[in-house]
Amino acid sequence: HLSIEAIKKSGYKLVAVTKGFQGYAASFMVKADSPLKSLSDLKGLHLGAPDEDSITSWMVRATLRDALGDPKQVKYTYTRYQDAVPFFVENNLTNAGASASSAVVKDWQAKGGKVIGKSKAVPIKHVIASPNLAPDQVEQVRDYLLSLDGSEDGKKKLAPTKYQGFERYDEAAMLALGAWLGL
Repeated sequence: HLSIEAIKKSGYKLVAVTKGFQGYAASFMVKADSPLKSLSDLKGLHLGAPDEDSITSWMVRATLRDALGDPKQVKYTYTRYQDAVPFFVENNLTNAGASASSAVVKDWQAKGGKVIGKSKAVPIKHVIASPNLAPDQVEQVRDYLLSLDGSEDGKKKLAPTKYQGFERYDEAAMLALGAWLGL
């Protein structure tokens, strides 16, 4: 979300997003026997969530704002690590938990836990360019990044990052997601 703020407030330009990270969404988890069925059921309850300034928590609060009218109708317990969120729920420290880690959510469901809602998907891992770069320079950088996964040499350059590659994303759509997040 910091890159979205840089685009909105400081004139940075969105160059590309990282492939494989476009569908990042927060899932809201409850125990298998929980009476909670929807996000509106969280009103007045406790929710475990990742670090307060993480993109996941911004997504959680935006989703709860949409569901409840005000995200402050839920009490939050934040933790540094997303994989700690299920601990909160399992041990009755919170009524529900939220995570955007697909591994955490998959493990939760494999153990019988339920997901009662999901946030909108937000692309993460953005490449942005300084407002000092001319439009043609931004396009050159974009073309370079977008072409990396198309050749063996490019794939070798990507290998240390463990990224599949990069793709275009509409800057206006990114700013609209920023507005939804409350940035």
